[in-house]
Amino acid sequence: MRDYSELEIVIQRESSGEYVASARHRVASGDNITPFVRLAFDPNDDDLYAGDPAKSGPILAKAIFTPSELRDAFVAAKTYSASNGLHLRVRLRLDPSAALLHRIPWETMRDPDVPAEPLLKNAKCVFSRYLFTREFRLPKLRPRQEIQAVIAIANPSGLSSIFDPVDTEAQEGIAKTSLQRLKAQTLASKGGATLEKIMQGLRDGADILYLVCHGAVGESGAALWLEDDDGKATAVMGADFVAQIAGLDRPPSLVVLCSCQSAGSGGLSATP
Repeated sequence: MRDYSELEIVIQRESSGEYVASARHRVASGDNITPFVRLAFDPNDDDLYAGDPAKSGPILAKAIFTPSELRDAFVAAKTYSASNGLHLRVRLRLDPSAALLHRIPWETMRDPDVPAEPLLKNAKCVFSRYLFTREFRLPKLRPRQEIQAVIAIANPSGLSSIFDPVDTEAQEGIAKTSLQRLKAQTLASKGGATLEKIMQGLRDGADILYLVCHGAVGESGAALWLEDDDGKATAVMGADFVAQIAGLDRPPSLVVLCSCQSAGSGGLSATP
């Protein structure tokens, strides 16, 4: 297991419509927390959704790291991690007030110290984004040797041309490598990654859900493109998906949603 130093960046939207952010560096001696500072960027900038990291990456790096408070926090966390032989985990948490920012490809962000390089090109820096939840239930953890997972990879037929096919075999390999020796049920064949089969796997006691699928964001909210029993595309609203997981007697301890950049803007106007 790797040891990490964590830098958490929280973004909120104020009543004025402006976005503000704060950074928290978690260290053994105590957390170093910055005040909330205003972010100067346009979340509707077309270059963010062009599917080109060379365009979106610098915009996001400028937005997050131009405020000196956030940049200094990142530099301090990066220096601390290097000095102590740790990997740096950058966690992005978007407040419900800033939920629309989830459509932005934050994973393309550039390194503020090396603007020409993606932040994630450094193998010692990992990035993840998190959702806030209004409900908090402690997970019921089992011994490691008993942990089970569901790997669901949706590659439905009938999606519009803006969605590239999912490389099911490659994604399955990545998932199994990530989960190492954990017992896993794989839903990757045609008609496998349906909502019902995913939920049945969780009802059977899976502790981890590893989901690979295309997504979309529109006026009605976020959606996941899963499959029906015939392998055709079916959109499941994100709110409905979350509600079904929350309604389980024993929800999973961890849900990993892996998305790709091939969907472009991925609006819900895309029809199967």
